[in-house]
Amino acid sequence: MAQFAKFHSKQVKEDLLCSREDDCQASADDDFLYWYQHGRWHEQQGNLEESLTCFKQAIEAKPLDYWAWYHKACIEDELGKFEQAVDSYRQATIVDPQNYWSWYHLGYLLAEELELLDEAINCFEKSSALRPEDYWVNYRIGDCWRYLKNFAKAIEYYQKASQLRPQDYWSYYRIGDCHRNLGNYRKAIESYQKSIKYSSDCFYPYYKQGDCYRYLADFVSATKAYKMAIDLDPEDEYAWYNLGYSLAKIGQAEEALKALNRATTINPLLSQPIT
Repeated sequence: MAQFAKFHSKQVKEDLLCSREDDCQASADDDFLYWYQHGRWHEQQGNLEESLTCFKQAIEAKPLDYWAWYHKACIEDELGKFEQAVDSYRQATIVDPQNYWSWYHLGYLLAEELELLDEAINCFEKSSALRPEDYWVNYRIGDCWRYLKNFAKAIEYYQKASQLRPQDYWSYYRIGDCHRNLGNYRKAIESYQKSIKYSSDCFYPYYKQGDCYRYLADFVSATKAYKMAIDLDPEDEYAWYNLGYSLAKIGQAEEALKALNRATTINPLLSQPIT
């Protein structure tokens, strides 16, 4: 009987401990859901500071919840708290290293806000491994290599992006920029023409085609390109000035003077072609 009582007492203690642990877990879960749901509600209402406070409380209740860390990072990003957002995205990648979005947003912040380009490329490569057919991650890797002035490597990734989304303006435009920076002006012109095919109302491909033709001393084609750029943005002083320069090179002195006067009216500081 004494042995039974001893066993029974021990069992009661174990049951009580389990009950307390279950209660604590239930309480933590309840706290987490309360704060997480309130954080999402405030986020949707645009109450960002309140939302951030709620997600911090949710993380205290459940430190290994991926989505709490992810939404906390998103809010910090929106509030311009970029270093805190980077830390939160990093924590999200630790909790769930197989989620594309935290790697992608971490890479974007590192590249565009903190200019930590090697780290950004590493993050984008991880997100690319999770979604190899994603257009944007290849485009962003191209951006990073372009910022690092490795234009050949940038072209490689922009071309991958263009294959994934063949009718997208931006990848062709950036390929054009990279070829232009490498001095491959004919290839740059071809790429700018492709970008125009998919978005004919954008100023810069026409303007940069004009630059490339000017570098090739094809001033007739440069004149045509600059005029098309001016049709889209009549207030761009650089297009007017380089149009005037190109017109002067083909002997149209009167038209050149008009264009140069227009350029210096917009910006009196101009005195030479803009490269």
